Amino acid sequence: MGPGGKLKPQEERQRGYAMERRLLREPEARVVIGVGKTKLSELLSSGAIRSFKVGRARVIPVATIDEWIADQLAKLEDRQPEAGESHRERAGETLTNGGCGRSFV
Repeated sequence: MGPGGKLKPQEERQRGYAMERRLLREPEARVVIGVGKTKLSELLSSGAIRSFKVGRARVIPVATIDEWIADQLAKLEDRQPEAGESHRERAGETLTNGGCGRSFV
């Protein structure tokens, strides 16, 4: 047993008590999402990813990370061009002047 009478992670696994973590601290969330400190701060302050405090520690529910990922995938699917259509045509850009997207009148 570890300090405070808590089971060590290895002991939890051996006894079958291991549970999936549902809350992550900021450094752990950054690793899971694959972003840096600044980007995670932007996502938290914009409300794209929700968090709350437990004591002095800010925690991020794994569920809110999963929701954010699903949102990002949905946005990506919405932006995919249809067969035979370029991404610029889909966005309504002009394909003049070598395809730079600018039209000079």
